[in-house]
Amino acid sequence: MLFHTFEFFVFLLLFVAGTALLRGQPRVWFYVGMSYVFYAAAYPPHLLLLIGSTAVDYAVGARLARAETTAARRLWLTASLAFNLGLLGVFKYSGFLVQGFNALGLPLSLPDPELRLPIGISFYTFHSLSYTIDLYRRAIPPARSLAEYACFVALFPHLVAGPILRAGDLLPQIATHRPFEREATVRGMELCLVGFFKKAVIADHLARFVDPVFAAPAEHGGAMIWIAALLFTAQIYCDFSGYTDIARGLARILGFRFPQNFRWPYFSESIQDFWRRWHMSLSFWIRDYLYVSLGGSRGSLGRTLLNLLVTWLLVGLWHGAAVTFVLWGLYNGLLLALGRLLAPGRFLPRWLCIGATLALVVFGWTVFRAQATADIAVLWGRMLAPWSAGFLDVPATYLGLLGGLALLYVLHGLTWRRGYDPERGGILPRLPFAWRAAAVTLGAYAIVLLAGDTQSFIYFAF
Repeated sequence: MLFHTFEFFVFLLLFVAGTALLRGQPRVWFYVGMSYVFYAAAYPPHLLLLIGSTAVDYAVGARLARAETTAARRLWLTASLAFNLGLLGVFKYSGFLVQGFNALGLPLSLPDPELRLPIGISFYTFHSLSYTIDLYRRAIPPARSLAEYACFVALFPHLVAGPILRAGDLLPQIATHRPFEREATVRGMELCLVGFFKKAVIADHLARFVDPVFAAPAEHGGAMIWIAALLFTAQIYCDFSGYTDIARGLARILGFRFPQNFRWPYFSESIQDFWRRWHMSLSFWIRDYLYVSLGGSRGSLGRTLLNLLVTWLLVGLWHGAAVTFVLWGLYNGLLLALGRLLAPGRFLPRWLCIGATLALVVFGWTVFRAQATADIAVLWGRMLAPWSAGFLDVPATYLGLLGGLALLYVLHGLTWRRGYDPERGGILPRLPFAWRAAAVTLGAYAIVLLAGDTQSFIYFAF
């Protein structure tokens, strides 16, 4: 169920009505049930996987809390990891592995399982694993009830595309949340407004210009591909951060606080800085639960660089079962490894670091967006060959879009320099409450008028 559809607004009205009428444990169970309805709207049978993962990890969590020895706790953690990663592996990677095996040309050929990918499985798997891993580490107490734990895993704003929440952050809020407080509600509406504008007005319109170029890169010159890559850079940011803004805004209205997932990523001064600002909940999850478990930076430089490459290989795979995602993960891993070795930010001016980082990110997004591995060679070959025939052939429409994108980037930069924080100050902090509410309402109406063709959120595929 997409946030920017009529069906969702009907669902939201019912959710708000139930929240207003219920209290205590019945309200928590209501949240669970409605979140399951939200999830089942995509494909009802996949709801069984979400319920199964929740039930298994709640039971494992109870065992982990009572286990007295390290060996027993390790056994129960292994059971959680095996179940969750097993489900993820079967539904997300079995077809990829079968295709790879069949490509070897051996006499034995395996049938393609053709399993439908459960929406959001990569996200709710990480939600659930944070609970059992933190219990194993004795970092959090166990959930007080199955209802609260199921609500943590399935609460609809973050269920299918994040932010990736940790049990230690959300479980205490479920027990004490207070929905519909006046200031939190208006700030939540403001965040939703920003998110809908990013998604419906910017990202969905840009998709119409990005998709044709990446669908047939051999038919376009290098400058055209560069512009399409820049447009996709804006599209994926507005699409994904737009979803996050809506999710965080809805959470604020309901009395919850979700963490920021983006913090001015396209003004980063290095690739390391970029991944501290882009999809922050994933970056910090990977750092704390995977990179540190591999040894992190505690060993030799060589071991640290190996840990980085392995971690980012897995980050690429987390995004999708395709060679393009693996290569994109390795691309970022290599850049992070080079950053540790060279530390260019120590010698270059700040503006040059930002420009160079943005260029590397844009270049990397072409791998992420490529529809096939062979397309990467075409994309990069044309982007890096300004002397080739037809390099500068660009329709006027794309040049106009590039100019508009440059203007948006400058305005975005001015906002960044002023230290704007919607969580702290709101979008319209100096206006009276009634004026702010009216402005949000009018803004929502304008978004409906300006919205492009409805597109699914990009990260729903992961």
